[in-house]
Amino acid sequence: MVVTNPSHSSKVDISNSDKSSILFKSQFDADDFFAAIRECPGVESGCIGPYRVLKKLGHGSFSTVLKGTLDGKEMVALKLISINLLKKSPKARLSLVREIRALKEHPNFVKIHDVFKTNDYICLVMEYIDGGELFNYVADNDGLSAFEAKDIFHQLVRAIKYMHSIDLVHRDLKLENILLLMSPKKRLLVKIIDFGLTRSIRDCDLLSTRCGSEEYTAPEIIL
Repeated sequence: MVVTNPSHSSKVDISNSDKSSILFKSQFDADDFFAAIRECPGVESGCIGPYRVLKKLGHGSFSTVLKGTLDGKEMVALKLISINLLKKSPKARLSLVREIRALKEHPNFVKIHDVFKTNDYICLVMEYIDGGELFNYVADNDGLSAFEAKDIFHQLVRAIKYMHSIDLVHRDLKLENILLLMSPKKRLLVKIIDFGLTRSIRDCDLLSTRCGSEEYTAPEIIL
């Protein structure tokens, strides 16, 4: 049985929520940001908040991602970030804030349906993408057609341009961090993920930290 809170028994469009409007301001105080996230029941009987957990999808440095459902029909991805980790790690706090800022309104980032917190976790309820990584698609199909390459590149440039417009740089863009979603018209839609190395930058800032994945590092960083 799904554990529910009567006042939060369905997904919330957080972009229209008065209490959560702080989540999408371009500038905000970190304490206000976390205070704005509503509370839900913790993990109980295979559920977290009102969502039933189906399986684990993966984990990273700061989070674990689960596949879940609210109504048994629509699938979602549940990204759990430890509150204890956020308290101990300013880097993890900044990573979460920047990820939510980047994801808020662009079609080439995984859409956030809801945000809530339990005693142990902050949970991002996200669009479930079942098309796999671009890396696997390229490997399985011996590359991309000219049309696919052009279309995917255009989507990536558009997404990067948006990130730069809000003073964010991804710093770990690679085939494994690009998910694919097949549209009803059989077009491959790109979804960029993993904002763990994302940082804010202002005009005239020069990034010099060597980070990301060696195989995708720009030559000027190595030389």
